[in-house]
Amino acid sequence: MGAIDDYIKNKIDQGFSSEVIRRELLNDYPKAEVNKAFASYKDAPDYTWAWAIIGIVVVIFVAALLIKLTPSGDSLVADTPPTVTQNEVEPLPLEVGVVPNCDEYCGKIMGVCADHPQYPDERACLLQCEDHLTNAGTLEDYGDNTLGCRLVHTANAERSNPEVHCYHAGLFGGNICGEWCENYCSLSASVCTGEDTLYGSSGECMDSCRSLSKNSNLGDSSGDTVQCRMEQLRLAIDDSSFCSGAAPESAVCIAEPEPSCDEYCGRVVDVCGTTGEDAQYESERACLDFCSAEDIPIGSREDTTGNSLGCRLSHLIIAETVDTVIHCPHAGKTGADVCSDRISLEPLSTATDTEEVTIRIADMAFTPLSVEISVGTKVTWINDDTLPHRVTDRYGYIRSPTLYQTETFSKTFTEVGTYEINCAIHPSMQHTIVVAGEQLAPARNLFDVIRDIFT
Repeated sequence: MGAIDDYIKNKIDQGFSSEVIRRELLNDYPKAEVNKAFASYKDAPDYTWAWAIIGIVVVIFVAALLIKLTPSGDSLVADTPPTVTQNEVEPLPLEVGVVPNCDEYCGKIMGVCADHPQYPDERACLLQCEDHLTNAGTLEDYGDNTLGCRLVHTANAERSNPEVHCYHAGLFGGNICGEWCENYCSLSASVCTGEDTLYGSSGECMDSCRSLSKNSNLGDSSGDTVQCRMEQLRLAIDDSSFCSGAAPESAVCIAEPEPSCDEYCGRVVDVCGTTGEDAQYESERACLDFCSAEDIPIGSREDTTGNSLGCRLSHLIIAETVDTVIHCPHAGKTGADVCSDRISLEPLSTATDTEEVTIRIADMAFTPLSVEISVGTKVTWINDDTLPHRVTDRYGYIRSPTLYQTETFSKTFTEVGTYEINCAIHPSMQHTIVVAGEQLAPARNLFDVIRDIFT
C-alpha cells in the first residue's frame, strides 16, 4: 500500500470526510494520483470492523486494569476542559461543488490577508477579479491558474502561514496558482488590449516568456525578468501606458550589466565592513587585488551557487536586506562552500560510522542540487532562507513540517534509489539524492516477533 493509500485509510479511520482528505492530499500530490488512490481504496476490502473489535477489547482491558489499581474515591476524570491549540482552529469553510465567485473570494482574502494585502481594497479586488480571473475552476484546484485555487490558498492562509499562502492567493498566483509565465500571459491578454496588445496569441507569449529569467521577486521594477514585467502589468491595470514596459522588448525591464570586480568590492566593503565578524577583506583595495589575481569567473547575477562574482553579488543583496552573519561569508574569498566550486559534503560528526550530509536551503534553492550518498546516511536540511519551506517528495517517503529560518529536518535513507525532492510550498525548487549501496534489512516489529514464535 502506497503513501497516499495509507494516508486515506488513517484519515478515514479517524473520522475525516473524503472531501477534507482529498483537499489535504491535493496540497502535495497531482489530482490524477489522488483520484486513483480513492478509487483503489473504495475497491479494497474493509477491515474496519476487525480493528474496532480489537480496540474495544483493549479499552476494556485497560479500564479493568485501572479500576483494579486505582484506590477507592480517586477520580480519573480531569476537572478542566481540554484546551484548543492554534493548530486546531478550523479554516474558512469551503463548500466543494459550489462554483467559486469574485464576491466570495474578495470578501475572504481581504479579511484573511489584511496583514499581507494583495489588493488596495475590496473594490479593487472585485474589479480585478472580474476582469482578469475569469477561470473559476473548482475548490479542488491547488496548482491551477483559477479562482478556485486562490480560494483554497486563502483558506490555507487562515489556517497557517498567511505570509506564504496569501502570496499564492493573490492576483499573480505566486507561481503556485499557475506558473509565472501562465499568469503573465493571461494578464497580458486581459490587461493590454487594442493598440496596447503585446502578443498575437497565447502560444507566442509563452514562447517568449520561457526565455525570461524567473529569478526575481514580485514588485521588482528592474531586470530582464518575468516578475518585472508583471509589475508593469499591475501598473497597467490603471494606466495602459505601462503595457510597453511589460513587452518582450521592454525599455524598463532590461538586463543589468555584467558583474565586475569594482562593483563587487565596493559593495562587499559597504555591506560587510572591513572590521568585525562580517568583514571579508581589510579594505576595498585588498578585495580588488584578490579579485583580479584570482580571476574569479564573472558568472550571472542569477547565480546563487558556484564560484562566480554573480553568486557573491547575489548573496551581498541578501546580506544587506536579511542577514549579514549568514550571507557575508558566502560573498567572501572562499564563498563558504556556497559561492564555490567546492561543496562541503563532509560528515557533520565522526562519532559514529554513519555519514551525515547537510543540504542548505537558501535563496529559493537547495544546495547542492544533486548529491550521491550511501545507504544509512542521515541527510539534514537547514533553512537558511527568509521564506518558509517544506521538504517533500511526490511519494510521501520524505515529508518535513514547514521549516522556518534556521529550522532543520533530518531523514536517514535506508533504501537504494534516486529521490527527486522539492519544496511543497515552492514546487519549482528541486534537487536530487541518489542512494547507493546494499539495502538495509527492514526494522523488526512486534508482529515479526510473534510470527517467529509460531513458525
